[in-house]
Amino acid sequence: MRVGTGVRWMSAYTPPQGDTSTSPRPKKVTIGHLRQLWRTKTPITVLTAYDFPTGRLCEKAGVDITLVGDSLAQVCLGYESTTQLTMDEMIHHCRAVARGSKLPFLVADMPFGSYYSIDEAARNAFRLIREGGVDAVKIEGGKDIIKTVAKLTAIGIPVMGHIGLLPQRHTVFSGYRVQGRLANRAASIVADAFALQSAGVFAIVVEAVPAPLGAYITENLQHVPTIGIGAGKATSGQVLVINDALGVAEWAPKFVRKFGNIGEKAEEGAKAYIQAVRNREFPDNEESYFMAGNEWRKFIHELGGSSTKSTWVDVTSNGEDSSESTASLNDFSLPTLAGFMEEADIVEVDSQESKLEEPISEVSISEEPQPEIPKPEEPKPEEPKPDESKSAESKPVVPPSQQ
Repeated sequence: MRVGTGVRWMSAYTPPQGDTSTSPRPKKVTIGHLRQLWRTKTPITVLTAYDFPTGRLCEKAGVDITLVGDSLAQVCLGYESTTQLTMDEMIHHCRAVARGSKLPFLVADMPFGSYYSIDEAARNAFRLIREGGVDAVKIEGGKDIIKTVAKLTAIGIPVMGHIGLLPQRHTVFSGYRVQGRLANRAASIVADAFALQSAGVFAIVVEAVPAPLGAYITENLQHVPTIGIGAGKATSGQVLVINDALGVAEWAPKFVRKFGNIGEKAEEGAKAYIQAVRNREFPDNEESYFMAGNEWRKFIHELGGSSTKSTWVDVTSNGEDSSESTASLNDFSLPTLAGFMEEADIVEVDSQESKLEEPISEVSISEEPQPEIPKPEEPKPEEPKPDESKSAESKPVVPPSQQ
């Protein structure tokens, strides 16, 4: 890291060994690689991921950064806002993404409330890296969080900043609104960007600001690339929620372009599946398993059934007879379940068990065996009257041997 600039020039991440042929990029993306893209003005690509399949998709597509965004609160978990997401939930999803997205640089959002103090931020950032398997963390805010950012970068935790619209503070902003349209607010966002740069972030997400402001911030930052989302085309790179980009979400903001239509295709596929099942068109023979004819014949013989055909015809052998042919359930008459059970020994066992259970079910709790206590034989006691019970208690009990 260059002293005084807060710029991290290389990543300590060791590229994984093994086959990486599934990705167009053979090596693990590092901060150094991201800086090289920025210096050569090659736009940096970022997509969000929330589980193993989307993480794997990001790797196969070849994105530079996979972001486990706190948008998973709404996209995957059905929460109303990102503020409801917990640290444990974030770590759970980070681990899943990390298993699928090994080559892109992996960044995780720090959930709302997880960095309200420097010590708390450090503990939670360590958890995201150790337990979640991410390479870096992203924190929303500007001048108000520079001490936290400086502390994290000083102890070796790479931090990505986030300015402009801050979804975790949507209540303060009275909703998800474009930021920086007024001159004083635009100046404040620029100040946030420079403060984060001095604190040591390796990149800054700029969300929902006018395109000229996004371009101004990008051109004037000397050491940090910008990742735009609704901030115009002049930023150093772009990020989108993967569900928005692929057309899965039912609604998307103005700055989203659908690069796929998975949502509509998935719905069509689900409806086609339902129809095929109800019409018994799925599965067909090509999608089913069969037994060799001789094995099926042995099975039927064991059950006491008989074949309805004199020959065993393999449905895949153009009608040729074969001892190893394949047969389906419709080729044979099976004995009924009741008929089969009547000949089975288990029926006798069940009947014996049922006989044993009958008297047990009739015995009441009051008639359970009690410990043997010597006492004189006497008629079934009747409920004594109040004066008789008192006199009975005063009489001594005579043992049976003395009667």
